[in-house]
Amino acid sequence: MYRINQIVGVCLLSALMIVTGPAGAAPKIDTDLPETRAYPVDGKFTLDGWLNDPAWLKAGPACQLSDYKTGAKSKEPTEFRVIYDQENIYFGITCWESQIKKTHSDYTVDGLGVYNDDAIEIFIAPSEKVQEGDYFHFAFNLPGYRYGDILANRGHMVEWKVKTVNHGDKWTAEVAIPFSVLMPKIQNNAFWRLNVCRHETPNEEYSSWSLTDGGFHSSYRFGKLSGLDFNGKFISLKGLVQPEKSTLIEGNALIAMDQAISKKDLPLAIIPQPVRCRFLENDFLLTPETRIVVSDKAVKGNLQAASEINQELKELFGIELPILKTSQLTSNDTTPYILLGEPDICPLIQKELDQRGIKVTPETPGPEGYILQSDSQGILIAGSDDAGTYYGAQSLKQLFRKNAKGQPVTKGADIWDKPFFKVRMVHFYIDKTDNSHRICE
Repeated sequence: MYRINQIVGVCLLSALMIVTGPAGAAPKIDTDLPETRAYPVDGKFTLDGWLNDPAWLKAGPACQLSDYKTGAKSKEPTEFRVIYDQENIYFGITCWESQIKKTHSDYTVDGLGVYNDDAIEIFIAPSEKVQEGDYFHFAFNLPGYRYGDILANRGHMVEWKVKTVNHGDKWTAEVAIPFSVLMPKIQNNAFWRLNVCRHETPNEEYSSWSLTDGGFHSSYRFGKLSGLDFNGKFISLKGLVQPEKSTLIEGNALIAMDQAISKKDLPLAIIPQPVRCRFLENDFLLTPETRIVVSDKAVKGNLQAASEINQELKELFGIELPILKTSQLTSNDTTPYILLGEPDICPLIQKELDQRGIKVTPETPGPEGYILQSDSQGILIAGSDDAGTYYGAQSLKQLFRKNAKGQPVTKGADIWDKPFFKVRMVHFYIDKTDNSHRICE
C-alpha cells in the first residue's frame, strides 16, 4: 500500500513564504478571527494616496493593526479601511511613523523584495476557506513600489495600483485591486478571507490585523471580509444551499426528499490504511465539555491539526471545541479531552504514553509516524514529529460518527502508523499526443 501523504514536485523558494519577527506568545486558533466589511461608493474615485476623497467618509470604523503574534499595541499605529465600486476593491491605509527619516526604502523598482523595506502587505483569498498558498499577495513600500507574488497570485502578475504620500509624521496609501482578477470561477462564498500586515523598520515592528502564528503567510489565520454586495448579495455568493423540500415518487409510495437523500455513514476505515489498526467497541462521546489540548510549546503542525479537527466537527455536527494549552489544565481535572502533540515537547503526552506502555520517539514509529488511541476515557494522538501528529489528526477525523442516539462520537480505535516510503510521489507524464500516460511510484 502506498502512502500518498505528500506530493513531491517542483519547489519554488521565495522570501515571501515566511516573514519572521520578534518572538511572542502563540495566537489563538482560528475561532477568534476578526471581521470587517467593505463599503460601496458611487461616482469616480481618485486614487492619489491622500485619503481625502469623500468616498472614505463612507468606509465606517477603521481596522487597527497590532503585534502580529501577541496582539499587543504597536509603537507606531496602523489602520485601514475598505471600500469598493463596480470594478475595484480599494484599501485606504494610514501608517503613523515618528521616525520617518529612519525608514528604509531600498527597493526602487517594481517586482523586487519591497516587503523588506517599510512596507504593507495585503493578503486576499476569495473564498471562505483558504488553503496554504491559495491566495493573492500584494506588497508595496513607502514610495509605492510594488511586489505581486507570481506564485501566490495564481500564476500571473496582477494589474493593481497603489499611490502613497509621505506626510512627515506618517505615510498613507490608497490601493486599487480589480475584481476581474480576484473573482473565483466556481466557488460559492458568503465572505472572503483577508489580512493586512506591516513591516516597520525603525523599531523592527511586525504588525497585522489578524494575529498570525509567526508568519504573515499564515493563511488559516486570515480574517473575514464581507460587504462586497452586488445585486443584493455578496459578490461570489451564488445562493444559499437549502435541502429540497419536495417529495420523490417511487412506485406507489411517496418518500420525503430529505429521507431519500439522507446521509449514510461509510464503512469504518482509515485511508490511507495504517500499518496497524484495531477498532474498539467503546466510543468516545463528544460533549460541550470536551476540549482539544495541545502543548504550551505547540508548533504550527499541532495548531493546524487542532484547527482542522474543529473544522471537521463543525461541518459534521455543528460544534466547535475549545482549544487549551496543557498549562490551562488543573491538577484535579478529570474531564476527558483530545490530547495531541509530540512527547518531546509535551510532558503530559509522555506521561500518558508511559502509563499505557507505549513508546513514541523520533525513531519510533519514526519520521511522520504517530499513534492514535481513542476510547471512552479520551483521545491521544502522539507523533514522532509534528508531521506525524498532523497525519494522526487526519486519521482521527475519519473516526467521527453519530451513535444510535444521534450523539456525536469518535469510534474507538488503536492505531500505529508510519509511511512505508520516505518519499511518496505521483508522476504525471503528458506529451503532445497522449495525456493518458500516468506513472505512480
